Amino acid sequence: MEHAPILVHRISPTGGRRVVIRIRGVDTVLGMAFSDADLIEFLRRIDIPDPDELVLGGFVHGS
Repeated sequence: MEHAPILVHRISPTGGRRVVIRIRGVDTVLGMAFSDADLIEFLRRIDIPDPDELVLGGFVHGS
């Protein structure tokens, strides 16, 4: 399987971050993430294994 870079851009003036996946040199916008939960959902939709762990790195909210 080819590894596709996932780019999370800096914060836009609206407060979100554009999330893009690059496959074979073509960028596809997954959406605008306004929270970790948004980013996790985008990654889940493209079948990234354990997107919670990838984004949060073992951090549990509220601990």
